[in-house]
Amino acid sequence: MREADLTQERSVVGTPIAGSRIEIRTTDGVPAVPGVPGEIVISGAGVANGYYQRDPATETKFAFGPCGAEFRTGDLGRLRNDGMIEFLGRLDRQVKVRGFRVELAEIEGALRKAGMADCALDLVKFDGDEDARLVAYVIVPKGGLNERALRDVLKATLPAYMVPSVFVEISRIPTTISGKVDYAALSKLVRSGANHAKGHTDTERWLFTLVASKLKHDKFDVTDNLLDIGLASLDIVGLVSSIRGKCATGQVSVLDVFEYPTIRALAGHIDSRRVPDLKEKREKNERAVKRQAMLALRAPAHGPTALGANQ
Repeated sequence: MREADLTQERSVVGTPIAGSRIEIRTTDGVPAVPGVPGEIVISGAGVANGYYQRDPATETKFAFGPCGAEFRTGDLGRLRNDGMIEFLGRLDRQVKVRGFRVELAEIEGALRKAGMADCALDLVKFDGDEDARLVAYVIVPKGGLNERALRDVLKATLPAYMVPSVFVEISRIPTTISGKVDYAALSKLVRSGANHAKGHTDTERWLFTLVASKLKHDKFDVTDNLLDIGLASLDIVGLVSSIRGKCATGQVSVLDVFEYPTIRALAGHIDSRRVPDLKEKREKNERAVKRQAMLALRAPAHGPTALGANQ
């Protein structure tokens, strides 16, 4: 390993040792051309003949041919133009977010470059929620976690769909007996549902509870962008429908959510519409009273009506 390798975003594996052969294969099982990601498959003298007393696993990971045994590592890599092999992460750590194929290791690398030296990423499906959301577990460095600043840094290097929706501060990253990250233990650290409503006004707290019920967690603030914390298009439509059903402040549209993208801004917009609504209602009642008074002055108290007099 060279010192220059430490500053690169990817992990450079190098080249096969003597007696070994490594090939990068696409999902179709054909060799990938340089630069194209694929699974790292190793063959040669150092490859075993399968897992001991684990026939199903052997059939999945091993292939046997005239040239000997081949082992599918489950690692994602690509061949560089200089002949070096670049490790890109684990295939089993690839997930789909909003229809996009995402390599979690790439986001973890971006988090480390942003100052989160100890971190882990997982795709979590909250109780009662059909959609899974990206959750970043970070050991906060000295000085605390500025979530908004961290999001801005990640947005500069990652597509929007790869920026985590939830950030969870942890004291240590749990591991399994074999020393790997224990993702099952991490997922238990995210609260499901809202334990308390944040906000300075009743409207902010009400909206916070409403959004938390959509997201199935309360790991966000009233000043966070609703799209950044994981609200999808259908969630926004449902949010607007809930606001219209419970808040008599006139029509609130989906466009209002994009124009006022935080709970605080949206609450301010809703509250600002209350005063005109009440004032308009009061003025309408006053106009109705005046019209009734004018009609009373024009119509005679006794005798035939004006229509009858003309007749």
